[in-house]
Amino acid sequence: MGDNKRRAIMKRTERISLDTFGGRVHVAWDSQGAVSPLEELLFFIEFLKVSGLFEHYIKSCPLTYTSTNAPDV
Repeated sequence: MGDNKRRAIMKRTERISLDTFGGRVHVAWDSQGAVSPLEELLFFIEFLKVSGLFEHYIKSCPLTYTSTNAPDV
């Protein structure tokens, strides 16, 4: 029973669209591809964007820019 579910997951070939700060990213699963530690980062970035946590952090960011060439926050 569990083996059938595993096979169904491994055969998944549809693309998933994720909203990131750089725009929309499409993720396609490759069951034969090598695993990278950065793959899951896309889902975390979408979580930060959708939840608004990143914007809240930027607004309350304790950094101060003192250089005459410093960009706006």
